[in-house]
Amino acid sequence: MTRLLAVVRMIGGIGFGLTLGLPGTLGAQDRREEQFYYPGSFNWTFLKRYPEAARLFNAFDYGHAVLYERLLTKPSVERDAALEKEYQFLTTNLLLRPPRFAIAEEVIEPAYSKLAWQAKQMFDWAHLLHRQIYDIYSDERVSSRDKDALIERVTDYYLSRKDVAFTEVPKSMALMDEQYFSQIFRTRHPTFNGLIWSYHWLQVGLYEPLILGRTVTEKQSGVKATLARFWSMLEDPPSRFPKAMPMTATIAPTFTAQHPRAAVIFDNLHMMHDIISDVLAADTIPKSRKRDVIYDQLAEFRDGTKNVMSMEEWKGMSEMMGGIGAMGGAATALLVPVAPAADSSREVPMPPGMTHARPAGDSAPMEAMPESHRTHTKEGMEPMLELHQRMLADPVIRKRVEADTGMRRLLREAMLVPASDRVAPEAQSRPAKPAVKAPAKKKPAAKPMPPMPGMKHPAGKPMPPMPGMKHP
Repeated sequence: MTRLLAVVRMIGGIGFGLTLGLPGTLGAQDRREEQFYYPGSFNWTFLKRYPEAARLFNAFDYGHAVLYERLLTKPSVERDAALEKEYQFLTTNLLLRPPRFAIAEEVIEPAYSKLAWQAKQMFDWAHLLHRQIYDIYSDERVSSRDKDALIERVTDYYLSRKDVAFTEVPKSMALMDEQYFSQIFRTRHPTFNGLIWSYHWLQVGLYEPLILGRTVTEKQSGVKATLARFWSMLEDPPSRFPKAMPMTATIAPTFTAQHPRAAVIFDNLHMMHDIISDVLAADTIPKSRKRDVIYDQLAEFRDGTKNVMSMEEWKGMSEMMGGIGAMGGAATALLVPVAPAADSSREVPMPPGMTHARPAGDSAPMEAMPESHRTHTKEGMEPMLELHQRMLADPVIRKRVEADTGMRRLLREAMLVPASDRVAPEAQSRPAKPAVKAPAKKKPAAKPMPPMPGMKHPAGKPMPPMPGMKHP
């Protein structure tokens, strides 16, 4: 046994020595210290209670890893075909049947891991923070107050690793969008980029239903709604993908208000994902320099003293980037429209299993159909109105709407119906009565909120009153 152990150590030493000369390491070897989870009985609770969401993150890890490996190893002429193949595998196979266990990413991205091990460590360490926060929110044995304190302790634990932690200070968006290699990946590969941004949307969006749900049932309902929104993004790619990088303060405002340091860390992490994709995709950066450029960027994102912005500026970035619609919509509201496309003819995304009304066998775009066939007719809008009312009956969704002035405005415009268009459901089957002249009123009736352009709204059942909303 002693001799066998000696042989194993010798082989291991030879293997380690050989890695120093592998192409792409540039004669350097990264230190590979790794640190485990902050200890606690809450760990892995999210996987136990919400496996359909937790296992998706294993697929996301694979998607990031295979993307970097293909960008690094495939020549430019082969890259489009290679990424299209991986995209199809992800969206038609792996995401539908995500791995039960975490991915050993260095197996998926061996060349990239050798090139930029420190980048892999920084991503792994930040993803671990994501998962521990999900676990804390999912553990019903921990009170809300204790959850907040525990999340701050876990964030301190994360930041204690100065060698691999992203700074908790917001970094300038110019680092992602205005360097000489910036935006190359999203320009050349918009569909794959949209898929990555949808990953990031879900990673921060899931915090909202876990916070806002008052019971386990409400949390489960909210998580399912957020997952449904994610799946709707994958329909008709890339039209429903986020058009701008999802910002945590926008997609998860409740979480951001409670834990701004963690929210900033996640935005910095997601910016770095984009930066590395651009560096690997940029033909202007020779392969021999990609490691140096990546490591310079990593150092930048560990430094909270330069190229930073204030918390107020960071929170206001959303409007400059197109608002919540451009970032994929609110996590707990299925029907918030995405940002309009250039031709403004794209349909509003719908939950899985729902489609816009159209004649059987007719595949024409929505805007090319006759007026009588569109869902904004009285008959077509009745189900939509009922759906809005059912959604608002859910306390989690209702609370989210009440906290978002933009969503309140959209719902007010969609649900307030001019008196001239009202047709009570029971009246549709009754013979029309002779018109009776109404008595004169001392004061004119309040003018109702104008409907959305080009849409006539049917009457529906009265919805419960909401802050800032008045019904005619």
